[in-house]
Amino acid sequence: MQTQRILFLIKVLAGGGAERVLVNLCKGLKDYDKRLVIFKKEKKYEVDVKEILISAPFLINFVKFLVRLYKLKKIKKTLNPTCTISFLEPANFYNVLSKTQKEKIILSFRN
Repeated sequence: MQTQRILFLIKVLAGGGAERVLVNLCKGLKDYDKRLVIFKKEKKYEVDVKEILISAPFLINFVKFLVRLYKLKKIKKTLNPTCTISFLEPANFYNVLSKTQKEKIILSFRN
């Protein structure tokens, strides 16, 4: 049986509860092929997962949104993840808009 690939999606790994949950989830899912997509380079937590940075630093917001969405769709097409788990609102929004037909998505909301 083929190893299932899980894609994690979050804006940044700065200090916070959602970020800590993501790191703990990555540690707990040892038997899966895991990748992490982040939008900003700053990090407080170290995670033993291959990271993919989607940056669009010097663009206006709407163009930045379109560039990130295009890059994420391209990554999902290449990696063909079984499931994509996103944390917090910006990442959840990108996750829903870039969903592929065979992929399952999980959205994580915090207050």
